[in-house]
Amino acid sequence: MLLRMKIWLYIWAIKNMYGFTKVSTKLLYAQTYHETGNYSSPVFKENKNLFGMRHPSKRKTYSQGSNLGHAVFKNHFNSVRDYFERQKEFNISNTNDTAYVLETVASNYATDPNYSTKWEAIANKIKMPFTNGVMIALFFFLIFSGVMIFKAIKQNKK
Repeated sequence: MLLRMKIWLYIWAIKNMYGFTKVSTKLLYAQTYHETGNYSSPVFKENKNLFGMRHPSKRKTYSQGSNLGHAVFKNHFNSVRDYFERQKEFNISNTNDTAYVLETVASNYATDPNYSTKWEAIANKIKMPFTNGVMIALFFFLIFSGVMIFKAIKQNKK
């Protein structure tokens, strides 16, 4: 459960950082669930690859190379960052979930002709480890905690 919460948090934070605020975290989380076979595939386990991405040859990437025909990442955080670099490169819009899915699939993201149907079906049935309200509260709690720790360390140095 902790792994799923971490992945959810990474997706939520990074999608907002990249400006994909109108795309639901649940939709993107469902995509990772689909791509990783419920977080059990060798590409996920060995490569820390959440989105089934391939190592790109022409765009900015956080991939460290290729293994099992897919990109290898240092950590899950970089896997999510690389995914949004790809989406930016392909000008995937930030209008709503339906447009996002259609544009992602149209950008040759997947070879499966039923990819969008499968992706949306998972998004409709998957349970979220967090709600957006809890995510926002957790985010501010982490920031507050970080500030307090920083102040305590600074005080101890005096």
